[in-house]
Amino acid sequence: KNKNYKPNNWQIKHVAAFLDLMSVLTNDSRFVDSYNANIERSVSDMNIPFLDEVENRGIKKGRAEGRDETILANLRSVMQSFNVPVEKAMDSLQIPKDQQPYFLSRLGVEKNDFVESL
Repeated sequence: KNKNYKPNNWQIKHVAAFLDLMSVLTNDSRFVDSYNANIERSVSDMNIPFLDEVENRGIKKGRAEGRDETILANLRSVMQSFNVPVEKAMDSLQIPKDQQPYFLSRLGVEKNDFVESL
């Protein structure tokens, strides 16, 4: 974060219209949903926490997607390098049992399948 940053004291006068626009431009209804959930709070109290909340959700989602893609790449590598079935590869990578069905579906394989080229 930039420690020298000093925010302006600007306030958006038409918050609902602005958030409607953002929803349309991004095809993401969370802008309007969050506004509706916080309608009773004053606009000045909502501006920064609202944007921080949206940004933090995006960061969390990006990290989760990156984590999943890394696990999938590692699974493919273990399966191909060591010629082991997907279940053995998941055990080797210590993927929790409750998460294994998710990764099986993402790989498009069944348990005990060997993968020649994913």
